Amino acid sequence: MMDTKTIYTVINSSCNLPENLLTLSHDQNRNKIPSINCGCRPLKHIPKSPAIAFIAIILLLTAIQVLAQPEVSIYDIQYTTDPSGTSPYVDQTVRTGGIVTATGYLSVNSRYFIADRDGGPWSGVYVFDLANPILSIGDSVHFTCVVRETSSQTQLQQISDFT
Repeated sequence: MMDTKTIYTVINSSCNLPENLLTLSHDQNRNKIPSINCGCRPLKHIPKSPAIAFIAIILLLTAIQVLAQPEVSIYDIQYTTDPSGTSPYVDQTVRTGGIVTATGYLSVNSRYFIADRDGGPWSGVYVFDLANPILSIGDSVHFTCVVRETSSQTQLQQISDFT
């Protein structure tokens, strides 16, 4: 009989279980490789070393969180019925992307514009990105960011998870 000990229980927002729990189990009798399981299906086998196992769990949970976050279109970020013009996503973290349409805004490479592929009204936005300054017009980019309003202009800032 297998003696399974739960080593970690962490919140997993992408799991379909009502409890939204993810567990890491390890068969202590047979010293098998621990595995992560949300109850729906096994997700991934991870190494025996506790330190590597912990790092693998953190990376996996980060990937789940990033991939589970729905992408918000530039149109949805920009379009507003608010008379001030403030984005409905102001001060929120979102995942978005588009095509680079202009670079070097104000002669600074970390400032560029992206647009939805289909174009149209409310389809472009300014990006202030200190981490990924070398882009070319036509590049397709996707990232997580914080939507800000600065000087009556919607801006995407604090860029992370850039692809």
